[in-house]
Amino acid sequence: MMRTLSEDLAETLAFAGIGALGPGPGWRIFAGEEPDGPNAPDTVITAYDVAGRSEISLDGYFTQYVGITFRVRGFDYEEVYATMQTIRQLIVAISTIGTLYCYECTVGGFMQFSSPVLLGRDHRERHSWSWSFVALRQPYNET
Repeated sequence: MMRTLSEDLAETLAFAGIGALGPGPGWRIFAGEEPDGPNAPDTVITAYDVAGRSEISLDGYFTQYVGITFRVRGFDYEEVYATMQTIRQLIVAISTIGTLYCYECTVGGFMQFSSPVLLGRDHRERHSWSWSFVALRQPYNET
């Protein structure tokens, strides 16, 4: 079964050295659910799968235009924004190279869906930003 784009991109961010997967110190990366609570890390990048669209070609290939939103939170306003820009640079690099090879699929053709959006501060005074993109999942055979 094909994994979600948020899982693939969370791993890609970690591989690129932007943060590390799961709990711990420093920038932490999660897919699908942002941790909250008294023991949750303060500097967090979360990738969310959001609305997109799908097409089935005449030869039976299934193509997805998948939406992805990155949410970045932390105490330092400039650091949070700079981390968001680093994620964008990685997305641009993937698009320039043309293809990201993921588990059972390839992803490319990222398009910026929005500009960075300041979501405000949470109950612990951490700044949160989000930024959305759409990516083309290259054809794979759905059997």
